[in-house]
Amino acid sequence: MRQVFRDAGRVPPGQGPVGPGRPDYFHAERPGQPGNYQQRGQRGADHRPRVIFGARVPRPGLATVTVYAAPVLLGAIAPDCPLGKLEQVAGDLNRAGIPTRVVPDILTHIWGKVLYNCALNPLGAVLGAPYGALGENRQTRELMRRIIFEIYRVARAKKIPLSPKGAAAYFRHFMAELVPPTAAHFPSMWQDLQAGRRTEIEALNGPICRYGGQTGVPTPYNEAVSRLVRFLEARNAGGNRVA
Repeated sequence: MRQVFRDAGRVPPGQGPVGPGRPDYFHAERPGQPGNYQQRGQRGADHRPRVIFGARVPRPGLATVTVYAAPVLLGAIAPDCPLGKLEQVAGDLNRAGIPTRVVPDILTHIWGKVLYNCALNPLGAVLGAPYGALGENRQTRELMRRIIFEIYRVARAKKIPLSPKGAAAYFRHFMAELVPPTAAHFPSMWQDLQAGRRTEIEALNGPICRYGGQTGVPTPYNEAVSRLVRFLEARNAGGNRVA
């Protein structure tokens, strides 16, 4: 799979974070294959990525990365899975200006991304608010905290190691280190609702609720935001756009 990345200069003021080593603004294309951009190993049975950056898709085959919070991480689920292909993909992405590395504990990192997205995306989508506004308001900040604590309890029941080990420590890290670099970003879930598309709720808070049911862990806050997003999806399907 051939990947071509084209530098498009720096982010215009107010459209994304700027800092040392960050890909402030760039385009990613697959010439001749519009609408079918896929990272090698992304959907395979043994390889998984953890991605924390936001992007717009101005046209099929072209993605504009507008916000970046942490390096892309690649890893293998099966312990005997060869990492050679992942190292090649990491090299491709690094050369494109997207910081990427291969890690041995990818499940821990994927659940870390789940924590980040589950806390921010549904609330941002339902309220039409960027990440920073959610962190600044006491009411939404408390909702995010409770969502995170539920996910930690579910992960513990499923014996998934998280980092840091405690929910309170993660929440402090989340508020101090993860939200500020992406404060101006609106979640892709909000963009999907605006466009009348299905969202990723069934890949985020929805599974947390199912895992909670399987393990006997109550997840009322994840359930509540899941139901709100599903309501908006159903309203869109009935022909009413989200205002």
